[in-house]
Amino acid sequence: MNGKGESEMDASGRRRYSVLEYREFLNQFTQEYPNYRKNIYRPLFWEEDLFTMNVEDMKSFLIDKVCANSRSLKYMQDNRIILSKFFGWCESRDIIPFNVFESQEYALGIFQEYMIERMDTVPIYGEEVERVISGIHTDRELSEVLIRGFFEGIESIADFVRLRGHDVDFEEETLLYRGVRRKMSPEFLRAVRAYWEASGTEAQDGKARTHDYLLRALSRSGGEGKDEEQYRRNQAKNVRRCMSRISVKSACELTPERLYVSGFLEFVKKKCREEGRDHVFFVHIFRCGYETKYHKFIEIYAKEYGMPGKIYPEKLRLRCYPYVVKDKGY
Repeated sequence: MNGKGESEMDASGRRRYSVLEYREFLNQFTQEYPNYRKNIYRPLFWEEDLFTMNVEDMKSFLIDKVCANSRSLKYMQDNRIILSKFFGWCESRDIIPFNVFESQEYALGIFQEYMIERMDTVPIYGEEVERVISGIHTDRELSEVLIRGFFEGIESIADFVRLRGHDVDFEEETLLYRGVRRKMSPEFLRAVRAYWEASGTEAQDGKARTHDYLLRALSRSGGEGKDEEQYRRNQAKNVRRCMSRISVKSACELTPERLYVSGFLEFVKKKCREEGRDHVFFVHIFRCGYETKYHKFIEIYAKEYGMPGKIYPEKLRLRCYPYVVKDKGY
């Protein structure tokens, strides 16, 4: 595009707009759709000639540039919706002849496949988790608590650093997590005890003796109020550093996301085997789209797994699907 305010034609006879014209379209669009302003007001959208891109160019733009290193299909899908809205807005004003995102070659599934191909992510199941844990020598107690906790259903670092010692019930073998008592493995509970012993926190009568945080006593960070929030931020940094060290030394990328999704997938695989269901059934549960025969199962299994709060099957499906596609366990 030139910057003089005059439009021109490309080799295919399509009108090419100047930088000034194009930016004015974006401005007008975001005035009508202010919720998209944050997404659209990025240099990427202002510097690229979206109208003359073919499907390969658009896939590269959306996934490699807009989504960058994101592994979230939902993030890609949300940005694709915004682009489609913008193209539809331009079509309604005869700026472009049609919205390419309504054509089959720009279907969501094509962008999903392209993105998944570029994801270096596969599930890590129980056997590999045990191998990694057995090889840990530095910060062994904390590392094992983290790995087992994420793998058994604690979703994020923020969730982990908010857990209190009294959320653990050794007699019932449960953890109070987001208001739900969920069953934990004996290995996780043993790891918690070992960590507490190493860090000077004691347990009594099957529960933690104090209301200190599960990972570290609050008193060590200085007090309540603002100090409490500072403690959480500092501890979150400690957790990230610990997970990074484990990943480097074990040559196995371990992130809360990968462990969390992998633990749920292993649970669903086990349920499918127990119920006499094959691998095809397992894959269909997570296949992106509204396949009513399988649609309900992800919510059923998620509730049985112990996921707290309201479960949104489509969000969970989008989150798990790349791991299912790249699963080397079959």
